[in-house]
Amino acid sequence: MFNDRLTQWTCAPVVLKLPLISSYIKKVGYVAAKTKNIVDTLTKKESNVGIILDGIAGMFQGHDEIAHIQHRKGIVKIALRTGTPLVPFGR
Repeated sequence: MFNDRLTQWTCAPVVLKLPLISSYIKKVGYVAAKTKNIVDTLTKKESNVGIILDGIAGMFQGHDEIAHIQHRKGIVKIALRTGTPLVPFGR
C-alpha cells in the first residue's frame, strides 16, 4: 500500500497555464488533473499521484465534511486500468 515512490500532486490544468505560477508548480512536480497525465505519471514515471477528489467544489464548501466522490468515478477507472491501489487520506 505504501511505498518509497515520490508523490506528485494534481492541480487544475488552467493553473499550469498561468504565467509565473505555472513554472514554479511544474518544477515542484505538480501534474495536470487529466487522465492522460495521471496515467503517464503512474506508469512511465512510476510515481504516486495525490488527488483531492473534492476539487474546486470542495474548496468552497467551508468546513462541511461533504465529499463529492459520487461524481468522481474516473479516478477509479484509472486505478483499475493501471493496477494502482486507492489509498484514502483524511484530516
